[in-house]
Amino acid sequence: MAFERNSVTTAIIQNCRRLLHDSNLLLMSGGSPGAAVSLAVLAFEEIGKAQHYELSIEREKKTIGWHQYRQILSCYVLFLSLMEKYGVQLPKLSPSTRATVEARWGQLKKAEEIVSAPVPQEFYEETFPQMQEQLQRLSEDQKIVSSVELRWIRKIFEAALTGEMERTRQRGMYVDIADGKISSDPAGVSREVAYFWLRVSERALRLLEFGDFEGPYGDLAALLEALPKPLPERAELIRTLNDALSKLKDDAAATAPRT
Repeated sequence: MAFERNSVTTAIIQNCRRLLHDSNLLLMSGGSPGAAVSLAVLAFEEIGKAQHYELSIEREKKTIGWHQYRQILSCYVLFLSLMEKYGVQLPKLSPSTRATVEARWGQLKKAEEIVSAPVPQEFYEETFPQMQEQLQRLSEDQKIVSSVELRWIRKIFEAALTGEMERTRQRGMYVDIADGKISSDPAGVSREVAYFWLRVSERALRLLEFGDFEGPYGDLAALLEALPKPLPERAELIRTLNDALSKLKDDAAATAPRT
């Protein structure tokens, strides 16, 4: 059962359902992958809007644009929910390290500047041991699945921080021209890219609507969690996953719309 929601969040959830339904319909019916990916990223952004509203976060006027801000916020909540899944607490910084981090990043306003600024060594020295200690408490199976899920979220986070997610959204809708030549065309968006962002947004929506942080993050993690436990040794695990991925690919090819 969904949590009780105020009317604003409820309206956003309903809109996200509509956007993702239409995105999925486009992919399944042989429609435009470009339009499908734009709808999926837009839904992800809408989820960030709802989280901004629910968490009552103040945003400075001179920061990154609203589109990218909401995408990053949605990524951040995904990351926090993954930490919640494994009972991992965010590292605590000492006052001196916090001051160092603030001096390094406090005056930066653009996401590109934040990403390119080197991370202070003091930050690594304090946070890594704390995270490592907590991760060591996980079972061997949990370590494997969580590492896959962290890479999945990192990929999404990097796309949001660098502006690639926003460019993907626009790439699905617009023909861009540079020096009199076409530099980007929605017809060039692949079904695989659209499928990826559709699944990302569906995962984020389950988190917003149901508080579902226990489920798998990404298709590969879903495959791992579906396997019998304990998971096989590395070589056998890779063979098992490759077989499963091949079957999924064959199934997708068999059900793909003919154009």
